[in-house]
Amino acid sequence: SPQHYSCIGTVPASVDAYANSYHGYSYYCNDTLVPRGSAFNGDWRTQVDVSAVVHLPLPKQFDASIRLDVFNVLNSKSVTSFNEFGQLSDDSPNSNYRKPVAYQSPRYARLQFRLGF
Repeated sequence: SPQHYSCIGTVPASVDAYANSYHGYSYYCNDTLVPRGSAFNGDWRTQVDVSAVVHLPLPKQFDASIRLDVFNVLNSKSVTSFNEFGQLSDDSPNSNYRKPVAYQSPRYARLQFRLGF
């Protein structure tokens, strides 16, 4: 299910007059208390991975195999993280609020050779 995000901003002087001196960030955005995780939801994330192993015919004292793993077969491109800072340290609105910070890894493969003796 999607991740729930907050709106993080500076603590208003009416709540803590000294918060600005120690950069007191909290769940206040534009002087409004926003309950944690209630500002917006992220994307649903799906990923299909597959794996195949082939055992190689070698003399009995050896155990060899080749393995192929393919991750994110469908090449899904979900956003995995959003910016949840709604205010900057100077109390101005953050223009990057709710914008993507990280994306799902693209399709990739791993080839593995194994030899046991």
